[in-house]
Amino acid sequence: MHRRIFLLLGGAAVTAPALELLLDSSPAYAGPRSGGTLTEGVLRQIEESLRDIRTLDDTQGSEHALTWTDGMWRSTAEMITSTTGPGSLRARLYTAFISLSEQYGWMLFDSDRHETAQRVFQTGLSLAREAEHGPGTADATANLLASMAYQCSHLGQHHEARTLASVAARHDTSPAVAAILAERRIVIAGRSHDPDGLRSAREAAYEALARRTTDDPWWSQWLSPAAIDAATGRAWLALENPRNAREHLAPRLDTRDDDYPRDQLLAGIDLIDIQRLEGDITRALTTGEAVLANAKRVSSPRLHRRLTGIAATLTREHPSIATTTFAQRATAVLA
Repeated sequence: MHRRIFLLLGGAAVTAPALELLLDSSPAYAGPRSGGTLTEGVLRQIEESLRDIRTLDDTQGSEHALTWTDGMWRSTAEMITSTTGPGSLRARLYTAFISLSEQYGWMLFDSDRHETAQRVFQTGLSLAREAEHGPGTADATANLLASMAYQCSHLGQHHEARTLASVAARHDTSPAVAAILAERRIVIAGRSHDPDGLRSAREAAYEALARRTTDDPWWSQWLSPAAIDAATGRAWLALENPRNAREHLAPRLDTRDDDYPRDQLLAGIDLIDIQRLEGDITRALTTGEAVLANAKRVSSPRLHRRLTGIAATLTREHPSIATTTFAQRATAVLA
């Protein structure tokens, strides 16, 4: 198992006191070492800022808000080490930091900054292991582990991904978070070429989603039957089964919501890949030109890399002037 993940699961991840490991040795502005008393108003601002960051990432991609998110992450960590306050507020602060670590780590992962993403994920998990738990802590921790598993699967570390997903499932989570964990297992199953695991995880996702309540965390609201179907379709794409992929992705392939250019880009990339697997190269290239026009609106290096990868595959599998030109254009536009 990857040494970094082994340390996490083995309980030796935290070797520096408090959260000192995440703070630069010589930051441009060190900030106050005594942060005073934590108040409801300040905590509410942190929680609302986390919502704003998620909205930006969902709509426009990861890189637009990385600088702001980095500042939020570091200043929230500083508050944990330097402020005092009632236990109930500090428990919410810990949960907010775990959620912020998951969000910031995900954005770094989406930006292809994998080592930094792992460090951020691990810092949030370190706090989750040591801090006194409050409302929402188990959900936030399980969600963070699920994102770590997703990243491992993306990097081809399928055993580590399954291990992290299994650890996440041991937490006593809300139904919506249980559905998110199952959705991540769908993705892992597709990338690790496990069609039986894909079907089982899909069934578990729908079963958990049916038990969702209004008490589930606000950040879990993105998961819907359509999102589960989309994850299933992409898993079938990873298994190179275009018929099943098209069946599950059908509602997403015609996405035209200008408020969510990221969703439009993702749906377009999925469609190119389906058409490639179906052997319809002319349509794949036509779709590709439309997708390129939208790609620059979304700051997601991970999606850009997937698009250029498909373009390169088209050229390799169907060498021609048209496919070569498209691959060159994709590389140039997304450089």
